[in-house]
Amino acid sequence: MKKSDIGVVGLGVMGSSLARNAESKGWSVSVYNRSSDKVDSFKQSFEEGRNFQSFKQLKRFVDSLERPRKIILMIKAGKPVDALIEKITPLLNKGDILIDGGNSYYKDTTRRVKKLKEKDIEYLGMGVSGGEIGALKGPSMMPGGSKKAWEESYEILESMAATDFSGKPCVSYLGNEGSGHLVKMVHNGIEYGIMQMLSEVYQILRKGYKLEPKVIGEMFRRFNEGKLESYLVEICEPILKEVDEKTGKPLVDIILDKAGQKGTGRWTARDALEYGVETSMISQAVHARVASAFKKKRLLLSKTYNFGEKNVSPETSLENMIPKLENCLYSAWIVVMDQGLRMIKDIAEEFEWEIDLKEVARVWQGGCIIRAKLLDDVYKNIKNDGLLESKWAEKNVEAGYDDWRDVLVEGLNLSVPTYVLSSGLASLINDVSAQTSANMIQAMRDYFGAHKYERTDSKEGEKFHNDWYEEN
Repeated sequence: MKKSDIGVVGLGVMGSSLARNAESKGWSVSVYNRSSDKVDSFKQSFEEGRNFQSFKQLKRFVDSLERPRKIILMIKAGKPVDALIEKITPLLNKGDILIDGGNSYYKDTTRRVKKLKEKDIEYLGMGVSGGEIGALKGPSMMPGGSKKAWEESYEILESMAATDFSGKPCVSYLGNEGSGHLVKMVHNGIEYGIMQMLSEVYQILRKGYKLEPKVIGEMFRRFNEGKLESYLVEICEPILKEVDEKTGKPLVDIILDKAGQKGTGRWTARDALEYGVETSMISQAVHARVASAFKKKRLLLSKTYNFGEKNVSPETSLENMIPKLENCLYSAWIVVMDQGLRMIKDIAEEFEWEIDLKEVARVWQGGCIIRAKLLDDVYKNIKNDGLLESKWAEKNVEAGYDDWRDVLVEGLNLSVPTYVLSSGLASLINDVSAQTSANMIQAMRDYFGAHKYERTDSKEGEKFHNDWYEEN
């Protein structure tokens, strides 16, 4: 039996699509799934006339691979990955390679890299973004972990990847240990932020301007023809123009307003707090999804609280609002990118991982969910200390600031919750303020807890306590 170039474990949507992707690029592929029915389904649908081998026994699957074996794991993150590693490791030889292509937590990946290194097994934690179509036709891939594993696997991975704006593969070795999965986690956090701010703009137009979804979809189509060109803006048009077959109404009006999540956005928000990184737009996007789940509570309170039905401000016509929304979204997009990239930088420094932020921006240019035209400018202008420090960001964020503020004023007037757009503007104002309110916070902390404070006229790090209770 001819040995396969690469193996894929897990024949769900993503695993099946990645296996087909690799085979379409000329590689021979072995596939395995714990559930035999998925193996049968894959074999029936795709194996005939193709360079596939399908297996129901793990040992036969492993034995079918050319050494050093290269095996992509496309299974549920967490305990299932550890369980499979325990099961497959005894079947491997020194130098064989495992590539975790799921949404694993980056600290778990670091642990696995170290554990498997002791057994001379090379391990890559590789974030994969692009959904089913991306996995099939070319995803963005973000590997980190064993450098040797990358050197042995990059030809296959590069052939499978999407391409950036200059035609290069959207895959790159990002660093050791869990660095690849850190980048993928933050990618998903940024994705949360962008999705929420697009939804907030939709709600302003739907609730405030009483526009039909198909009309709003047309506006998003025009947005996508300009500086907001991106995958997430692009899909808004077909979503908003879709009609429900059962009711004949716009499908978006029939979909229940309770947003789900799988954990990566929540991890991003949690770890930002743990490492002291400001990612308020991502965190508020997570909070918005959590809040959406309380549908019964919202229905009850909507009947008891009456803030009055507000109309669009007389001076804010739809004609005037459309360019404001576009400029607002563009400025907010830059800020949420800055927050995410800064988080990658700060956590990477914590673990002494040398992640190149320019390379991250390049890898995100194609295949992934947050791919967007502005990522070319991000790639060209990102600095070691952040994105907002660049002249490009300064020019574009300043140009959109007034419109961003006007959009939020209108959102408040219409009682539309703007979790991400509001927190983003507050974050921006804080970032460009030489003086904030934190001195008042420090005074209160010292008053009730003697926590001490620094002074503007003393050495950095020198702490003081005031005797607030001293009698006059």
